[in-house]
Amino acid sequence: MDRLGIPMELRSCHMSPALRVYKYLWEDYMVFPFMSLPQPIQPSKLPQAKVYGGVGSILVLLAILPYIGFVPAIVGLVFILIALKYISDEVGEPKIFSYALYAFIAGVVGTVLLIIVVLSAFMAIFMYQAPVQMIPGIGPTAIPPNGMHQGWIYRDGFIGFVIAILGVLIAIWVSLIISAIFLKTSYDAVAKHLGIGMFSTAAILYIVGAVLIIVFLIGLLIIFVGLILQIVAFFSIPESKPQSPQGQMPNNP
Repeated sequence: MDRLGIPMELRSCHMSPALRVYKYLWEDYMVFPFMSLPQPIQPSKLPQAKVYGGVGSILVLLAILPYIGFVPAIVGLVFILIALKYISDEVGEPKIFSYALYAFIAGVVGTVLLIIVVLSAFMAIFMYQAPVQMIPGIGPTAIPPNGMHQGWIYRDGFIGFVIAILGVLIAIWVSLIISAIFLKTSYDAVAKHLGIGMFSTAAILYIVGAVLIIVFLIGLLIIFVGLILQIVAFFSIPESKPQSPQGQMPNNP
């Protein structure tokens, strides 16, 4: 150190004496915290969340139309997850994305079970209507002497199959309800932080629709209305995080 107390290595740097003193005092001893350089302002992610969420919800809605298919619905669900991730990061609430992800996983489980049920039903119908000779591994000698076909042979097995299908359908129903409950937890947090109560309303409709899905038309109609409200809610997201009711940003503890 020199007689001013500044390390000698700083004396050899190509910087002004005032800058050397500032660097020594601020970076090493934090004497002048008020003189710290301003940090760049990070852009808000809410405008991107608005676009991803709104477009994703529209794609999910379009999936119910004929000849559209389920691919737009999958893309839409991914867009909605991205939007909720942006909102979660912007407001600092991790459960917004985590519970939405849980809802997505539960919905995927229900969808996979539904596909299995549909495929199994088609196979059962084919086996029930086809002659025994057409079924691999079963020869003509398997036909009873009175000429009855495999409708008699598979009667007991078909009843067991129907019972199994009913059990899987109940599992699908439960998974849809669980998915809606997870989604409500996520949407309630979004409504709290962004001040858009329509998210909570849409989530409530999803739960009611999932419970009433056994009454086919009523349940689907309620879910359809909830999806419309979700589209409006996403496009209502502000450009930046709203301030607290007192007009100031909430202080982090």
